[in-house]
Amino acid sequence: LYNGWRQLYFIYPALIFLVVRGVVGVWELGKGRTLPRVLIGTLLTGTLLSVGHWMWKAHPYQNVYFNVFAGLDVRYRFELDYWGLSNREALEHILAREQEGVVEIRARSFTPLHYSVMMLRPEERARVNLIRESTGPHYLVNNYFGWKRHGDLSRVDERYVLVHRITVNGEIILSIYYTEGG
Repeated sequence: LYNGWRQLYFIYPALIFLVVRGVVGVWELGKGRTLPRVLIGTLLTGTLLSVGHWMWKAHPYQNVYFNVFAGLDVRYRFELDYWGLSNREALEHILAREQEGVVEIRARSFTPLHYSVMMLRPEERARVNLIRESTGPHYLVNNYFGWKRHGDLSRVDERYVLVHRITVNGEIILSIYYTEGG
């Protein structure tokens, strides 16, 4: 669990202080002149509205935000849904497809599905059987977590077909695969 930005969260208050202090300093430089203050206000408002709109649009997966400096194809350079927030939606989707009986599911990536199972209602939890073996499950859930350490996780056995994907800003953060035979 020692990955991602949470190792640096204690620095955020200092970063916010420096940013606010910088904005106030630039604002003071523009004292008595309208143009610099209008530019600063417009830039800040535009930035906040842009990020706010993106967060609203991407909810509940706004943790998968990358600004323009991250470039294209961020999936191949960064772990996207390493918290596994999309796993619950994946499990609910699978249970909606399979109206009755126990469903065998395996994580294709290194995401801990058992945490997401605990978020389901008790009657739904009873229907989920998480297995570790590479053979046997009807469903594979892949949020691509761990590819940086373990290589390409996007390839699956040809018996499996893609049945559902969750995307954020055009990037695939989770895929569900199904097979009849298991």
